[in-house]
This record gives sequence, structure tokens and C-alpha cells, in this order.
Amino acid sequence: MVLPPDAYEFLAVMILPVMAMTMFCLVRLGRSPIGKALARRIGGEGAMDESHLGELEDRLEGMESQILDYQERLDFAERMIARGGGSTPPADEPAWEATPEEGLATPV
Repeated sequence: MVLPPDAYEFLAVMILPVMAMTMFCLVRLGRSPIGKALARRIGGEGAMDESHLGELEDRLEGMESQILDYQERLDFAERMIARGGGSTPPADEPAWEATPEEGLATPV
């Protein structure tokens, strides 16, 4: 396919800015944290070792125990609401009131 001479000039004028923008974006990506992480990953530094994996497992176990604690608190709150949970606490639990000067809760 043969293009008229004006078309080559038009393509050159349009392709050069597009190529310049593409190169600029690639350089910016390479200098960004994402580009640095990709470079480390390609270089082999991104692989997890056993100590790091063990640390992540310990953190996961800690988070699981926190979630269980939150679930117990939520169940307790739901039971209190379902029970009617009016303004008076049950007889076996102490009432608490806030002391304005200290901002702390004290038993009544």
C-alpha cells in the first residue's frame, strides 16, 4: 500500500509525540514504587523465605484470635439487645456512671 507523501509527514508528526509520551510514562513507571517492586521481583529478591512466611503465619494467628474475640463481643451485644437491654442493667452486673472531672467510669 502506497501512501501519498503528505500522509508520511502526518504520520511522523503524530507518531513522534505518541512515542515520546509512551517513553515518558515507561520511565515514570520504572521509577515508581511499582516499577521498583517489579524490578526486585524480576531480580529474584521478591521471593518469600521461610522466616518471613513464619512471621506472616504468626500475625495471621493473632488476627484470627482477635476476630474470635470480636465475634464474642458482638454475640454478647446482640444478646443484650435481644433481651431488651433497657436503661437498667441486670441485677448481677454493676451500674457504671461517668465522673465528669476525671472522665472515668466508676461503679455506682
